[in-house]
Amino acid sequence: MKAKKSAGQKKLIGLGLDSATLSILSPLVEKGYLPTFKKIMEEGIYGALESTVPPITPCAWETAVTGVNAGKHNIFDFFSYTSDYGVEVLNSTDRSSLAVWDFLGFAKKKTIVFNYPMGYPPKKIEGIFVSGMNTPGVNTNFTYPASIKKEILQVAPSYKIDVLGDHIINGKEDLYFDDIVRLTLDHAKAVKYLLRKYPWDLSLIFLTQLDRVHHYFYHHIDKSHPLYDNKKKKNRIEEYYVVLDKILEDLLKSFRNFSFFIFSDHGTEALYNDVFIEKYLEEWKLLSFKKNYAGYLTKYFTESILIGRKLAYKLGLAQYVQRILPGNIFTFLAQTSGIEGKELHIEWSNTKVYFPTPSSQGLRVNLVGREEKGAVKEKDYNKIRNYVINKLLNLKDPNTGEKIIKRVYRREEIYSGPYVENAQDLIVETKSGYHLQKGIKKGKIGLASEGGVPKSAEHGRDGMFIYYHDKLKKRNSKVEKMQILDIAPSLLYILGLPAPKTMEGKIRKDIFDR
Repeated sequence: MKAKKSAGQKKLIGLGLDSATLSILSPLVEKGYLPTFKKIMEEGIYGALESTVPPITPCAWETAVTGVNAGKHNIFDFFSYTSDYGVEVLNSTDRSSLAVWDFLGFAKKKTIVFNYPMGYPPKKIEGIFVSGMNTPGVNTNFTYPASIKKEILQVAPSYKIDVLGDHIINGKEDLYFDDIVRLTLDHAKAVKYLLRKYPWDLSLIFLTQLDRVHHYFYHHIDKSHPLYDNKKKKNRIEEYYVVLDKILEDLLKSFRNFSFFIFSDHGTEALYNDVFIEKYLEEWKLLSFKKNYAGYLTKYFTESILIGRKLAYKLGLAQYVQRILPGNIFTFLAQTSGIEGKELHIEWSNTKVYFPTPSSQGLRVNLVGREEKGAVKEKDYNKIRNYVINKLLNLKDPNTGEKIIKRVYRREEIYSGPYVENAQDLIVETKSGYHLQKGIKKGKIGLASEGGVPKSAEHGRDGMFIYYHDKLKKRNSKVEKMQILDIAPSLLYILGLPAPKTMEGKIRKDIFDR
């Protein structure tokens, strides 16, 4: 397949900013806090970028770099689900589609991929690959070639994959924020070194700490949030965007005459309330807890810890987990709760629908033949889904009387391809301000938190993009929303390469032919 007329830029820097959104960025630009973002928006093209459903980091980034939906690339969540109601943490070997750097390699072009989430273990590519979120730590082989690891640690001796959570858990917000800034600057230093030393045609840089800042400090800019404190002088959201602005300024000065494409995996929205969906499922006679609630409490705590520990090791947070939870607590709780059976807290024979993990915002039918103790026959599968959809769409906040759920999707409505059956049976899109959560607290609605830490923002579907190079004819142009599927074919198009027919995204020529 021959390449048609394209933007044909020689080199392209793609900067992935986790959870970046125009609703936060634009006001800061208007206030004059972000001169570099102001420059590239005034001299470039920008707009909203619609993320996946749900707008979750693994699924969204994979969709962006492959140009296909999760039914084809097979990454729906951080986890996959087993027939015995357990979870397995996903990694790079679970991706079932080629990524944009693979297609550059076929064309004998080089890519530097830096800090890519779900990138561990790093695969061999034509260029350099540095894995990010889900990497067990810097003591592992997190780079390809392996020798790059040594160079990164020499350039940035304090380099880490991710920040530890002990400071935020212990209420030390300032120290947590300092850790985030330090890590971000180390990442910027390391990638700049790689870009200067090694040849490349495309560089994809992923800075993921903005998502942490949004989750835990969004109330600094949301005056309507219960956690907002008008006496606080610090605004960590503004401060961190300034850090990103300076990093972007340095990249623009260091790599002149290159094209820049900045994009996010999803956006950010205010979060006020957790919705303890299991309590509603129990009320609707869809989920049954065993009578031994004391056992359930132990079981729930144990499973949460074990899942958390498992994920923490994958994300490079093992030291943090060891620090706050001594190893013997796992042994003790496992022995006293029967963790191996994964069945103490739920009466599976009387359970039709369950909520595996909050990350997926999805519900699973306890299906005969798929789940180990399935209770719903295949002929009743759609009937039970329709019933749940109706109940969810009529769910109201008991405190305000307002509806909680925006939309409920059947998995086949949003995914297509050979791996659709790996998705949740129903995917729930809550209204802004709400998030489905596990828990058996007294109420069905509670102030949002994660690991006991108040959380003031959650992912939204409206991410953002900015395209900039110094030869653009039409500038300061806000254009129609892009889809996250459009990212991969558009990156290839900018570089003068054809997009394969397998990609589902569109090439936005209204953006790139300028």
